[in-house]
Order: sequence, then structure tokens, then C-alpha cells
Amino acid sequence: MIKNLKRNLKQFRKSKGYSKLRLARETGLCARSIEYIEAGKAKNPRIETLKKIANVLDITVEDLIS
Repeated sequence: MIKNLKRNLKQFRKSKGYSKLRLARETGLCARSIEYIEAGKAKNPRIETLKKIANVLDITVEDLIS
């Protein structure tokens, strides 16, 4: 899941034209959280975190993890 998540997050973020910092601001998360997920360092991100990211990117959590 982590491998898919980090790849998918980066692809969706870039396709929507978001920088890591902008995505962090829009989601209310810290930039380090976004960086950790994309780097695969966040081994078990909270579902609430994934929901915030998916909502801002206008995708589903399933899109992020599949």
C-alpha cells in the first residue's frame, strides 16, 4: 500500500498543479506530513489524513491507495 500511496499522491498532486507546500496548506496538514507520505516514510498514515488529501485533490482515498 505504501508504495502505491507515495506514487499515486505524487502523480495526483502534480497533475493538479499543487506543490507539497500548497497541498499542505490546503489540507491543513504540515508540509512534513506530505513529504513523509511521498517519501514512503509514513508507514501507516491516518485515514483522516488521507481523506483530507483526497478531498483537496478531488479524488477518493481508494484512488490514493490503489
